[in-house]
Amino acid sequence: SQPARPSATDGRPRKRSTASARTGAMAAAAIAAAAVAAAAPPMLPDFLARLPAEDVDALYGADPLAARFVFRRLLPPLAQQFVARLLFTERKPVQEKVLMKWTESSALRGEAFVGAMKALRRHRVLLPSAATGTPGGA
Repeated sequence: SQPARPSATDGRPRKRSTASARTGAMAAAAIAAAAVAAAAPPMLPDFLARLPAEDVDALYGADPLAARFVFRRLLPPLAQQFVARLLFTERKPVQEKVLMKWTESSALRGEAFVGAMKALRRHRVLLPSAATGTPGGA
């Protein structure tokens, strides 16, 4: 049986209703589901990477929040800096070698640069150029 609590109106103990117990259980289940979902995002980059290019392009074009999510959550800091600079370049598409010029030559083989380029390609921010099939457009 459920413990009795004093009533706010007359001070007598009252029993906890079945409906409020059910609501509490549902809230606990929702919190548990949210915790599982919070642990799941590492699968999201893999999911986006497996989507066909047309679907990713449609997602980015249809929902600015999707593009913002990728920018804020899935790109490493150096890739975020490249994207921020790309927003203000007049010449589009931008070749990968331009991003290399923005980076010190000593850092071109570094883990941060390689990771940034990999993330930009993986999330279709940096696209292969049509003529050569090599990374180049943004």
